[in-house]
Amino acid sequence: MELIINKVEDLEKLKGWTIKEASFSLAAGGVDPVITFKLEHPAAAVPVLFAVKAFPTFGRSGNIALVNASFNLHTEDVR
Repeated sequence: MELIINKVEDLEKLKGWTIKEASFSLAAGGVDPVITFKLEHPAAAVPVLFAVKAFPTFGRSGNIALVNASFNLHTEDVR
């Protein structure tokens, strides 16, 4: 069984997966937070690491400072 998430609708694929471990870390020099879950599924050959990576982007518009929050989802097999 494969867990590939490319778009919002793909989040439905997380149904049936069980969280076995969870961790929090800071990436990119201690700035960007990453929440990582180790997921298992009865039909999957190996567990999967599912990472939610958040990162802010900064900008300006005249005298106004803009901050936009974004996040990235990443999956990889645990070997």
